[in-house]
Amino acid sequence: MKTKLVLILAVYSFILYPVYGFQAQQRSQIAETPDATVKGNTAFDEFNNDLSINLVEQDYDLWASKTKSEYPDLTDRAAIYRRVLNQFPKHRKLQADYVTVLTWNSQFSDALSYYSNQLLNQQLPHYALNAVAISARETGNYALSKKLYLQILKDDSQYYDAILGLAAVAIRENNFVQAEAYIQKVLAVEPENEEGLSLLAFLYNQQNNKTLEKVSVYDKMLELAQDDQEITRLKTLNLLELGLIAPASRAMESSPELYLTEDWIKLRAAQNTKSIRRIANDGRSRENEELVNKAFDNNDEYLKLLQGSDSTTDKQLAYAYADRVLLLNALTRHKEVISLAQQQNHLVPQMPDHGVLSITESYLAEQEPDNALDVIDNGFNNNQIAASNKDALQLAYYAALDIGALVTAEEYLETLISQSPAWLYSADKQIKKPNPDYQTVALMQAMHKAYTNDLEGAEDALQKLLAVAPNNNEYRYNLANVLRWRGFVKRSNQQLTLIKATDPDYLPLEISRAYNFIAYRQFHEANQLIEQFPEKERNNSVKRLIEDYDIATDASFYASTSGGNSSGSQFSSNDRNFELAAYSQLLNHHWRMFSKAQNNQSSFFGDNENIMTIGIGGQYISKSFISELELFKVEELNSAELAGSIEYFHGDYLSFNAGYQSFNKETPVRAFYSGVSSDLKSFSTTYRHSDKQSYSASWNQSDFSDGNKRQTFSISGSQGLFQSFKQRFSLNEYLYLEENSEDTDRLYFNPESALGFSLTANYQHLLYKYSDLSLWHGISLEAGIYQQKNFSSGDIWSARYQHQWQLSKRSFLNYSIGYKQRIYDGQTESGPDYNLSYGVTF
Repeated sequence: MKTKLVLILAVYSFILYPVYGFQAQQRSQIAETPDATVKGNTAFDEFNNDLSINLVEQDYDLWASKTKSEYPDLTDRAAIYRRVLNQFPKHRKLQADYVTVLTWNSQFSDALSYYSNQLLNQQLPHYALNAVAISARETGNYALSKKLYLQILKDDSQYYDAILGLAAVAIRENNFVQAEAYIQKVLAVEPENEEGLSLLAFLYNQQNNKTLEKVSVYDKMLELAQDDQEITRLKTLNLLELGLIAPASRAMESSPELYLTEDWIKLRAAQNTKSIRRIANDGRSRENEELVNKAFDNNDEYLKLLQGSDSTTDKQLAYAYADRVLLLNALTRHKEVISLAQQQNHLVPQMPDHGVLSITESYLAEQEPDNALDVIDNGFNNNQIAASNKDALQLAYYAALDIGALVTAEEYLETLISQSPAWLYSADKQIKKPNPDYQTVALMQAMHKAYTNDLEGAEDALQKLLAVAPNNNEYRYNLANVLRWRGFVKRSNQQLTLIKATDPDYLPLEISRAYNFIAYRQFHEANQLIEQFPEKERNNSVKRLIEDYDIATDASFYASTSGGNSSGSQFSSNDRNFELAAYSQLLNHHWRMFSKAQNNQSSFFGDNENIMTIGIGGQYISKSFISELELFKVEELNSAELAGSIEYFHGDYLSFNAGYQSFNKETPVRAFYSGVSSDLKSFSTTYRHSDKQSYSASWNQSDFSDGNKRQTFSISGSQGLFQSFKQRFSLNEYLYLEENSEDTDRLYFNPESALGFSLTANYQHLLYKYSDLSLWHGISLEAGIYQQKNFSSGDIWSARYQHQWQLSKRSFLNYSIGYKQRIYDGQTESGPDYNLSYGVTF
């Protein structure tokens, strides 16, 4: 009796109910009180028939023994004691046993109340005082509990239950040093005291720095031979609570008849949690097929056991399925996560935070940001996720940004910022230390500028962060990415070189290096780097890299058409132009084959004329240059022609382009109509100052078959004046000079010399965004002047409205309509025009 009282009440309530503690037991007790009363009345009637109440006075010990034997149920026994006390209210032994039975029956408040009203300051046997001390402890009256234990020890300093009781109270008060001192006092005299060892193991379980001591205690406990099956069961459950799953499993598998269904559920839950967390938290474990399969098997067994138990709650099932989606998400099996979440949709609102976050991550990975935001918002609203959960706030930020909800995204970002100051201060503000979360949030602030199209601002912010923390490779990695996005690949590589010197195994470093190879058209090197990533290490970032590499190297198709219907001059016409181009997949990391077709049509003087060209060719791509060679046929001439071009890249800023066409594909249709053809020689250079500024100069020369020689010179510039997440504003300048060797007396427009200048303002606004799908609309307004020799100068202008669709990472669709005015031989010509283009990578 003594052993079980201490083990079950002093240890069991701690170890088996570590979360709910006494309050859970109290709820159970209160719920059962009415039934217990009815049951007690029935027991008392039976008692009167079987046992003479007179025996209480004649031989109390015999009466108590018979009562215990006839009525092992504690509720029945307590009711009988209560009725008998009405006859013998001052019977000390009866009172002592009654308060003890109440405690054994977990009626702690009743026991303490009876003691306070009937037994206070009375001489009681030690076992009764010990029971009252337990009830005092379980009702939170630690002072009385300690007083009673000390009272026992005053009479008997070796009363181990009292010493261990004091240890249990000290644990409740988080006085672990004092608790261990009490326990060790017992173990010093009786090293194999089972209750002391159990309580010591539980004490060590409350302290993160006592792992070795805890294992040592339980090794000793396992060495003790045990005949009591309940103690054996409790020991195993203690092992389970301590995280010693393997020995607990061995014990349960060797004697399965000792354990309840709820015990097996606890074992399967522990095995499930341990194996899945290992996969989720350790990337190397994901490469081990045996460990992965074991994690799935453990989760299957756990779910099967829960589904077969009548006492299983939806919350337990929700937690088990949350572990399942955590495992699937860690293995980047996002489609399976989403499918499971949809199948168990009724359980998602009860999942813990790791389940909600896993589902959110999978929706984002599968480019369903609206569903991701719904899941994470519901998680916050249902209190499944703490409002301060930084991982959740980050996911919510990215999901909102991905659907174009900038205000919502910035609200989440502001919440993160407010929760992550640079310094953490003590309560008295006298001591401060760096906040480990600050760097992550500071990085998000910097990258928010990049995500909202302020690349220059993002670079400045990252440079400032690195000035304070030059060894932070995450800052440097993101700076390398921003520099590449700005077109500064060489500077990006310099940052990656610094990272490699300090952390050569940093996975994001290799990903960024591969992207830089792609940006520099070094596809062979990029492919070699990608192939070095093991299949099982290919996380979402690596998968995106592979997708982007495929987009850069796969076959593609491009189609466009433009036209206009002008009037007002002798050169007015109705024009329609069509162009098709198809490129093969990249061959041997450098070569593409292509086919092109172009048809320029024009209607004038009541006639229709067109120039149709169809050609095939090859393209060579390298870091330094891109060259093309094409053989094409002009349908109307039935002749084979040659076209070639080469573009040379000098670093990240300068490029040069030279080209030749034996038949100029842009020969004026009017010239062709009158039997005149021309060739084309061209040269241009472009200086790209930044992602916002670029300038170009070009020279073209054409020799017409009618003896005319044409030269054109142009200079152009582009400046991005403003750019945000939803708006863009830029200016373009264009200066044009043309000279022809022959006069203007020709069917096609042929000024002796002409000079034009125009300025174009472009404004665009984001209308819609969903993951990779976006729609920008905008307006372009052009104004300028055109001067032709021997004719008066005049104003030129145009207005255009346009849509730019990014249909996916692999396709786009652009179209525009406009109206323009031009000057030809002093005559003003105007009319509407349009453009339509579509491109796709297969």
